[in-house]
Amino acid sequence: MSKNIPYEMDSQSLLSKRFEIKSPEPFHARKTKYKDGVIHFYSFANDTYIIIFEGANMDFTVDYYPPKKQEIREGRKIFTGKNNGMFWRKDILDDGIRIYYNNVSRKDKRMFDEIIDSIKFE
Repeated sequence: MSKNIPYEMDSQSLLSKRFEIKSPEPFHARKTKYKDGVIHFYSFANDTYIIIFEGANMDFTVDYYPPKKQEIREGRKIFTGKNNGMFWRKDILDDGIRIYYNNVSRKDKRMFDEIIDSIKFE
């Protein structure tokens, strides 16, 4: 991750486990619980956002984008692409947790990939 950008660690709970994310500052975090799950939404000044979700009966905008690339890594399936010139990514972990980013510029893509890849679950 870029050494010139300040980051803050945030630790939160999903339904079955906790996660820790290192987010660039400034950001706004919001947690929403509903009958079938929990959504953690992190928004940033440039309209980029990250969603960490566990549950059922919920779809997000990114779920409807056609992927340009699909990849399987240990413990997850990764779908990526572009929409209106901005990058998006959706990870589906083997345990059903979904992680998304959307509206990521080319210059910030590497940073947001590193953020998603470095999320720790316990």
